[in-house]
Amino acid sequence: MTLLGKLFVLFNVAMSLFMAFAAFGLYVNGVDWGYDVAKPGTQGGVLKEKQEEIKELASLQAPSEKAWKASRAALWATEDARRADRAFYVAELEHNRSKARPDGDDKDKGHAVVIESFRAKRGPDGRPVMKVAKIRGDKEKEDDLPALASRAYYETQVAAAQAENLKNLDALEKQIQEDLRLTKLIYDKDTKRGLRTDLVDERFKRQGVVAERRLVAPLYVNTAVESELSGKRLESMEARIKELKAYISKRGLDRELTKR
Repeated sequence: MTLLGKLFVLFNVAMSLFMAFAAFGLYVNGVDWGYDVAKPGTQGGVLKEKQEEIKELASLQAPSEKAWKASRAALWATEDARRADRAFYVAELEHNRSKARPDGDDKDKGHAVVIESFRAKRGPDGRPVMKVAKIRGDKEKEDDLPALASRAYYETQVAAAQAENLKNLDALEKQIQEDLRLTKLIYDKDTKRGLRTDLVDERFKRQGVVAERRLVAPLYVNTAVESELSGKRLESMEARIKELKAYISKRGLDRELTKR
């Protein structure tokens, strides 16, 4: 026998053994689809069990389908409401972000959610009820407060104010340069001092004069008081001299002797 013949024989033996083991496994683990021997005319085995299981599940099919259809309808309604709610919120956000302005009708102004009992007030459609948004201020005078505008509106206002501020800064810089130019024209050629320096010096001098005047002011008062007292004393001495002269004249005394 050739080598090839031996290989075919071994292959045949191996396949026979494999088929034998497969047949034994099917025989041992086979499913009993037959009839019940103890009850002639009735089905038994696994077939009856499967039929009873199918019958039991069939009784649950109608309620399950009914619940599924109801849930499906509710799901579609919820999805439709969600799309409408999403469009509502997107419109409100876009309005407050770029379209609201402080003038015009209430629908053109900024919107805010109405709060009741620390919660958002809901309308018949389940969405939040909106009102005109006001700037922060006194709660009692909220109706008189101006309405809020969109962020884009305020950004435009800020950009315009910044442009105006830059324009004013440019004008101020030009005026400063012109002031420097005019200041240099009035410089003293010898001392290189400008009017500003002279003004500062004069201010310091004035402050010194004012401070000195404050120190001298009490002396003015004392001098005025002493002058008034000296005047009164002089008047009293003159009156006394007149009395003495009258007395001398009346007595006939010699004035030269009285001087001694």
